[in-house]
Amino acid sequence: MLGIIKSHLTFFFILAVMLCAAGCEEEPPFIDLSKPAQKLQDTNYIVTPIPAAQEKRVLLEDISGVKCVNCPDAATKADELKILHGEKLVVVTLMPDKALLANFTDPDPDYAQVSNPQVTQLLNSLNPPSAMPLGMINRTNNGNGLMVVYQRWPGDVQTELSKTNTVNIDIETSFDNATRKLLVTATITYTETPTDLDQSMSIILTESNIIGKQKKTSGDDYNYEFKHVARNFATNPLGDPLPKNLEKGRQIKRQYAIDVLPNWDIAHCEVVLLVHSSANKVVYHVAEKKAI
Repeated sequence: MLGIIKSHLTFFFILAVMLCAAGCEEEPPFIDLSKPAQKLQDTNYIVTPIPAAQEKRVLLEDISGVKCVNCPDAATKADELKILHGEKLVVVTLMPDKALLANFTDPDPDYAQVSNPQVTQLLNSLNPPSAMPLGMINRTNNGNGLMVVYQRWPGDVQTELSKTNTVNIDIETSFDNATRKLLVTATITYTETPTDLDQSMSIILTESNIIGKQKKTSGDDYNYEFKHVARNFATNPLGDPLPKNLEKGRQIKRQYAIDVLPNWDIAHCEVVLLVHSSANKVVYHVAEKKAI
């Protein structure tokens, strides 16, 4: 009988140890389980005649948070640059969720709900920022680092605008108000054979005119206007690979259907499409179009 009791005690001890170990596992890395956009078309072919290269456009990604008191100053600088350069500059505001720099990004219930885990996934794949506000100009290091303070944005934008463009981007959109699905047709055409043959495309749905609470140096602003906020990615946040046979005249046409949430105002949304390196995410060209 004593042997049976010892055996039972040993069994329960081992079981308790196993349950404790299972409960002490480290939290797994972030995996985006959000519903992906639906790709409806994916073709590529050679076109003739080859179109002329589009005017160079540059992407400015403003990394921001609702509790970052200096981030509104960076947004003001982005506005100034957008006015200065017009359609040649595309602005996207990247607002990560509380998994990244929670003291800047973790909103209380009364703050604007503009954070996005897909943005966190993107930033973690590059080089997670250690502070805010920061920004990326074509995701390129022009001597001051990949992510730079907003005082350096004007010079880096000008540097990128001076570069030659070798790929054209065209966007068409159609929105079904009943189903709240946004159909995006992307056409990418290479006017020259690129030196980097491992490229990807990313599509971001942004929204402006979002009114909500933002912390500022002067206190809480309950009527702050958030602009160009990355709401959703039609592609993988890190990009969808393009064909490896990139060459002069190669045209890629893809179509995606994106679900637009009821609290997003489609009248203030834009579609941003960028072509970039698959390896280091350097942006080669970008375009934007109003969703409707």
